[in-house]
Amino acid sequence: MADPDRVEREEPAGSSSRAFRQAPGRRWFRAGAVSVLLAAATLFRLDGVALNYPYLTYIDEGYVVRHAMNMFRDSTLDPHWYQYYPGLMNLINAPIWACHRSMHTLDEFRETVTVYPDTEYFTQKYGHDPASVEPYYSVVEPPIFLLVGRILVALFSAASVWVVYRAFRVEHSWGWAFTGTLFFAFLPALVVHSHSVNNDIPMVFFFAAMLWAFLRWRVKGAPRYLVLAGLACGASAAFKFTGLLALGFPLLGVAAAALPWKKKVAGGIALCAAAVPGFLVLSPNFLANPPGFFAGTLELLHIYKHVMPTEKVASLAVQGDNAGWPFLLLAGTGYILGMAIRPRLFVPLTVWTVFMLWFYLRFKYQPIRNLYPLAPFLAFAALTGLSEVARLLRTRVPRGRCGIWGVRAVAAGTAALILWNAWAAHAAWMAVEDSRVLVVQWLGAHAREGSVVVVSRDMGFAPAALREASLKNGLVFRTPESFLDAREELEGADYAVIPVNPLRESNIQATYPEDQVKALDARLHQQGFRRLVSVGTLPHALLVAYAFRHPLAPLDVYGRCRVESEVLEGAGPTLAAPGTPSVR
Repeated sequence: MADPDRVEREEPAGSSSRAFRQAPGRRWFRAGAVSVLLAAATLFRLDGVALNYPYLTYIDEGYVVRHAMNMFRDSTLDPHWYQYYPGLMNLINAPIWACHRSMHTLDEFRETVTVYPDTEYFTQKYGHDPASVEPYYSVVEPPIFLLVGRILVALFSAASVWVVYRAFRVEHSWGWAFTGTLFFAFLPALVVHSHSVNNDIPMVFFFAAMLWAFLRWRVKGAPRYLVLAGLACGASAAFKFTGLLALGFPLLGVAAAALPWKKKVAGGIALCAAAVPGFLVLSPNFLANPPGFFAGTLELLHIYKHVMPTEKVASLAVQGDNAGWPFLLLAGTGYILGMAIRPRLFVPLTVWTVFMLWFYLRFKYQPIRNLYPLAPFLAFAALTGLSEVARLLRTRVPRGRCGIWGVRAVAAGTAALILWNAWAAHAAWMAVEDSRVLVVQWLGAHAREGSVVVVSRDMGFAPAALREASLKNGLVFRTPESFLDAREELEGADYAVIPVNPLRESNIQATYPEDQVKALDARLHQQGFRRLVSVGTLPHALLVAYAFRHPLAPLDVYGRCRVESEVLEGAGPTLAAPGTPSVR
């Protein structure tokens, strides 16, 4: 299919010039550069998959992994919870099942899997019930499900870098395609969220695949590429049903193409029809419980309608700071230039992008993370802006070739800023120490053997972790459901561990409201407890806003006896009074 608004590039992406074919060294250099980029992006994503293992550190990990475990244990396709769709759950189960099946230990392994009750969190929360979701920040038993899920997400993220590069090569020369891929590969938000089990990162891969297939269709005109684009959109919907919105861009693109209307209708039908098997291949669970699937979708939309505009503004500001405002400005420039120079491609893309922004920014619940699948398109627009400015300088401006070096300098500066922010965000993620682990270490270093420690279950201290700590340190743990009801459990206890509340205005609710923490503090003092130390670290601002809640924030350790000033490295200051006895 001829594209009437296609502009010839420096080096046509679909073919090779004679000079290039005669330059094997140049070809090897380019292959090597792309390989290094892919290797760096992959290592960046795999470094961190074991952070705080075996504890869950991100809210989606519990929602995905626990239901995947339930499906595995019960040998069912029905996860009994459809607010997060089962595509990733199935992919987690598959390698674990195949591995144990090959060793003839499947039945024995299945008996070791803990089954977790279905969460009533959303129903309770939006019914104004102060129930906690802390069990979703505990551990899973066996934790291999968590590790497999994190590795799968990291590999999806790394594979998306390759797909993005192939998509950019359809429309751009090697140099600009490589630059745009570098922008995408190290966007800080994508790097950080590639370390945890979440649905948005696999969706990025399939959005990128849809972009590649659609661009190939524009160049080749072969209907099979529309089918591939539809399959990618359907597969995206298997991770979140809103992934089906990806169909909007290729449908608009087909409608804007210079084709007879019959071919446009046929192309639209092919896109929509292909989305169905694309969805079912990764989410056959839909067939197990269609009513539950639709009920979960409606409930999810109900949750998303809780709008808090101030949080959305803060969210956008944080994302802009970490992605790099020059990158976002380049993307906006690319959309504008693209609509002027390539209207048949960029008008549909711009309309669709604006719709996606409008759709998600109406909602409170995690609006920014839902926009991560747009990252390939923002990078595509950014490199289009750079390449089009360079082309205009070269062809329309006398002595404009000198200005091309300025464009290249802007590209290099933007890439450097993104790389720096990515490194900083990754370092902040890796520096986060789980306060539950730190508390157990602190108690092991300071508490006497046989000391009784009270830790409520709604703080996410898992029974397996407590049993291990008890055997190692000779401590005895009591785990009431909540400190708000803990009375008898405090009798005879030597230590009590409660959460600090630093996230007062966040959309991520603290375990206990501040007034309840103060009342609990007063009650502990009446029973002879004194605050000994605050243990734990607060993560980077971006991570506070979008990844963590208690008990990753500091935990207060109370005791009926006092300690000296030595504390675990990295912990908060001790509040021990002079002359009090030391606990060894």
